[in-house]
Order: sequence, then C-alpha cells, then structure tokens
Amino acid sequence: MIFKRLFISLFLFTGMVSFLFSQSGISTSATHSSGGVQGLPTLRVRASNPRLIEDVNGMPFFFAGSCPQSMIHDCNSSDVDAFFANRQAKHFNVAQVDIFAPGAGNNLNDPTDVYGNHFFLNGESFDSSNINDNYMKSLDYIISSAANHNQYVMINLPDFKDDFTVKIPFKQWYHLGQYLGKRWKDCMHVMFMFGNDYFVSSLENQLWTGIKQSMPNALTTTDDCYGDNMTSVTFLQPYDYRYISAPDSNFTTSLSWLTLDGWYHYRAPSYMAAQEYNRPNVTMPSFIAEAQYENETFGANQWNQSDGSARMIRNELWAEVLWGGSGFGIYGSDNWGVVSTMTNLNQAGAYSSQYCTDFFSSRAWYNLVPDKNHLFLTSQSGMPSMKDETYVSAALTSDGTFGAIYYPGNSGSSFSMTINMAKMSGTTTARWYDPSNATYKSINGSPFANSGSQTFNIPGGNSAGNNDWVLVLEAII
Repeated sequence: MIFKRLFISLFLFTGMVSFLFSQSGISTSATHSSGGVQGLPTLRVRASNPRLIEDVNGMPFFFAGSCPQSMIHDCNSSDVDAFFANRQAKHFNVAQVDIFAPGAGNNLNDPTDVYGNHFFLNGESFDSSNINDNYMKSLDYIISSAANHNQYVMINLPDFKDDFTVKIPFKQWYHLGQYLGKRWKDCMHVMFMFGNDYFVSSLENQLWTGIKQSMPNALTTTDDCYGDNMTSVTFLQPYDYRYISAPDSNFTTSLSWLTLDGWYHYRAPSYMAAQEYNRPNVTMPSFIAEAQYENETFGANQWNQSDGSARMIRNELWAEVLWGGSGFGIYGSDNWGVVSTMTNLNQAGAYSSQYCTDFFSSRAWYNLVPDKNHLFLTSQSGMPSMKDETYVSAALTSDGTFGAIYYPGNSGSSFSMTINMAKMSGTTTARWYDPSNATYKSINGSPFANSGSQTFNIPGGNSAGNNDWVLVLEAII
C-alpha cells in the first residue's frame, strides 16, 4: 500500500508569482539567470543558513510544489501547457516529473510517452544509442513548458527494483547519467530526485557520477522507503544516506553529494518535520518529498489523521514550514494510477497549498525559528509523537516581529493557547487566519502589549467546517 510508485500521484508543485514574492525577499523566477532557461535563477543551498534554499541572487526560495509524475505518459503538449498554467496561477514553483512515469497501464520496464513512443529502442539498455529521442523530446517539452510558466522541475530518475537492476549492467547507470546531464546541462531549473520507493545507493552513485560531469551543481534528493536491502520498509531520508556510512546494513556507500533533505514518511507531519529539524549538524534544507496524499486513506497504521481531507494536507503544509522547512515541499493529490494528471487540478488541498504559500510569501518566513522549547507557546510542552495529530506547531522570527501558530483542529472547537507576549518586539496585532480560504478574523483587545501572557481561544469552525486555524502575531513597527 505504501508504494506510490504504482499510482499516478499528483503532487501539486508549481509557479512563482513575481510581483507577490518580490515584496517579501522571496526568489522571483523572472530575474537574471546564469545560463538558465527563460530567466529562471539557479538554486542552491544557502551557505550562511543551510536550512534554506536560495537563488543565485541570494533570495530565499519558498519550495512549493506539485507532483505530476505521470505527465509524460498521459499529457500531450496542450495538456502540459495547461497544467503548468494552472499551477502557476496557484503560486506553486516546482513540479516533480518521472522519467519512467507510473501511469495506468504503463510498463515501467519499458515505459511509453503519451504518443506511444517507448523509452528503449531495442531491449533494456541505457546506451545512448538505445534511448528513443522522440520519448526524450516529450520530456524536453515538459521541461521547457515548466520554465515558460516559472516552474522548476525535479526529475524523478528511474528506480531500482530487483527484476530491472539485474537486467541492466552496473556501468550503464553511469552512462544514463552522462546522457541526461549532457542533454539538460543548459537547463539550470532542473534538479534530480533519486529513487521512487526503491533505492540502491551504489547504483544511484553511478547515476549521479554520470550526471555531475555536465551538471555538477544540480540540487539532489531521494524518495526512498526501502534502502539498499529492498526487503522491508525503512523510510531512509537523504540525511541518512549522506551521513551514515557502510557497512551499516541499510547502505552500500555514503552519498555525500545529496544536497536536499526531502523526507518521505507516513508519520504525523509535526513529528516528521520536528525530526528533520532536530537532526544534528544540519547542512541540508528540509522539505516534504512524499507524505500522505489528498483523498488517500490507507495510512491509519502510521498516523491517525488518515481521512485524506484537505485539512490533513494543511496539517502537513503548515507543520513543515513552522518546523524550519524551506517551504513545504510536495503537496500530494491522489490519482491512484487510474485517472489522468489533469483530473485533480482544483482540489481543496491545492487551494490550501496556494493559501499557505501566499501567507508566508508576504512575510519573513525565512527568519522563523521553531518554538521547540516552548518559550513562545507556553501552553504546550514536549515534542510531537509519531501519531500525534493534535500537536500545535509554532514559530517566531528571531527579531520578534512575526509569530505564527498552527492549530490542526483535532482537539475540538473550543481550544485555547497561551502566548508569552514578551517574546514579541513591540505592541502586537493578533488575528486568526483561516487556512482553508485565506481570510482573517479580528481578535477583541488587539493590539496587545508585548508583556505578560495572553490566552487566545479559537473562533469555532473555519470556512471548510473544520477547526484548524493559524494564530498570527505581528509587532507594530
């Protein structure tokens, strides 16, 4: 059930809105580029704060993405353009696209694009002469269309299940990497995801060794729930592959070239985001690479809130940002390998993702520090547990000008929270933000002095009939 590789899973990863983001210090896709396509700036890890992604101009990048991973299999050129236009309008900025798309009826050992072109010309070999240029042109179109709509592309590379890896010689993974790197070396808006459930670190290392000859600065992450042994679910993250070396049974090598810590898990989002934030010696930005999808309900054995609702999605999004993520990463929309990528473009979770992006884009989200020691939200203690669907995620900027607290709504409609107002840098405006429709509710007594404690009661149900709310505190400068 956990293997999303078998489904057409639509992660809504998309467009950057220049006029909005430029006001907040967030990278705007329409500025100068170092050889990029359509003016998209190259992305990198911020040297002064490796928890963040930034562009080459030093502007923080809020990672907000979708996952049209089956696009090459079920989208013609018109669909591709329409998809990216939709995502751009919803203020997303990244799209994850699989080379071997897990579309309905697609043979992952020899996949076809929407026009019926096979990836391989003659048998399963990664020699460049055996890769169908017509198939690759479909991918090229996707990459170009994404750039035209201010979208970065995270290419999900072929994965390694037992029957496939046996057939293709070890060295050919290196040749595939060479081929892809040479083909896309001028596409500075392309990054790479290694593995799609299955992952063999020694083979992935061969693949990257080939890519890096032409694209040495491309950002990289993994999407793995098995590890090298491929026999049990382990949910290994890029941090593990980078810092835990062989001969650990889960690894054949330490992959020092991984640069983004995209986490893949079915635990409560506050728990997973906190786990990644609390890693020792953090040197990689954290974001959601894969979590439970909208309309997906089989994760109850992993965490309790498995109803597949937009509220569940909001819990993932807000928890990740408030626990130090460089944006939220990937929002997942369920397709289950049956319907087209174009089917779920306007689900409630997509709009919730847009509202989350818009909320942070006008504020100094990149200065937020998670309230792990409960010096700000004093009515809560401890750390979230693996199935904790009630944990309230809170963060405050280092200068005390902006604080946000997300209540996931699972403790009822009369929930209250107590804030240490002395942590704010001045007299503070307090409002409730409805994450389901991007509207605000005023709070009686606001503004408040930045001294003592103040208790806030949530205002009942939100516009979606749920109880989740965001408490927004902003010092009056």
